[in-house]
Amino acid sequence: MKVELAALVALMAISVGAQISRSVRKELDGDYKEFSRAFEANHIDAIGSMLTDDFTVVHKGEPDMNKAQVIAAFKQQAAMSKNVRWPRKIVRIKARPHGGVLATVAGHFVAVVSQGKGKHKLEMASSTRDLWVHTDTGLKLKRSEVTSMKMSMDGKPIGPRG
Repeated sequence: MKVELAALVALMAISVGAQISRSVRKELDGDYKEFSRAFEANHIDAIGSMLTDDFTVVHKGEPDMNKAQVIAAFKQQAAMSKNVRWPRKIVRIKARPHGGVLATVAGHFVAVVSQGKGKHKLEMASSTRDLWVHTDTGLKLKRSEVTSMKMSMDGKPIGPRG
């Protein structure tokens, strides 16, 4: 009887955990789509509202960036970009034992950018490990670690990771 009860409790815990994962994944799928749409429409301040005040981007070999620096960089990039597409897909998601949700995300950024008198096709394929935390207004992005990035301009690799 005790074994059956323990098995039933374990099965219920697995079922509830799966439900939480599905609901959190659905929320994050929506958040990533909203984030991308905001960038594509040059509504960068909307992206800022999705970040915690202490948001940080970590990219090995590059200086860490805080929320203000990221927003400024996004505004600069968006100002010189047209026909932006930035689809992203959650590859893996898991709850962290001390709170929050860790999402591994693959993204592919494509835009026509103006540099000087010319226009060029910029592409960035990246993978990030994103930490989302629960707040009173829903999940917010606290930390994004760039785990890989390949960039090209007009089909030619650029940058140190290109």
